[in-house]
Amino acid sequence: MDNALNFKNRNIAITDLETTGLDPLKHEIIEIGLVLIKQPSLEIIETINIKVKPQNIETASPEALQLNGYKAKEWGNAMELKDALTIYLEKTKDAIFCAHNHNTNFDFPFIKQACMKMNLTSTMDYHCIDIPTLVWLKYRTSGLEKINLSKVAEFIGLESEPAIHRAINGAMLAYKVLKKIILESEK
Repeated sequence: MDNALNFKNRNIAITDLETTGLDPLKHEIIEIGLVLIKQPSLEIIETINIKVKPQNIETASPEALQLNGYKAKEWGNAMELKDALTIYLEKTKDAIFCAHNHNTNFDFPFIKQACMKMNLTSTMDYHCIDIPTLVWLKYRTSGLEKINLSKVAEFIGLESEPAIHRAINGAMLAYKVLKKIILESEK
């Protein structure tokens, strides 16, 4: 087997999206955060945070916009979706997608739907790393009662995510949680 294709050598694309709601068929991506890490060292190769210009802000959920702090003025220089996705897909070529909370079931469908809409093809590895599953395996018999990103971070001694969500903050915190779980598991 070609060592370059071995999952242990693939980069990991820790991704967090901010969207205008929960439905990838109705809502849209407004921010992409990426922490790209190298295996097996877990060192950060690159981080990106891209604000994406919404095309149908009128379909947005007010709760989603409040959660991610969307303000039209702050998105004045945001990129078009196709340009933002092209950058993201270039950075994540052959990487393993990774996210926290329900995000592998949330963020990944948004990426797939946006790629279809923009007629782009992802070349990411087909595997996904779901951090909450790792958290459950490691801490299922502990005192941890919730596995959302902020609660997990606090439980393992990290600062929680700010109240106004930003994609890069979520991706970076997910990276710190993943790294801590991996390093503790390797002891």
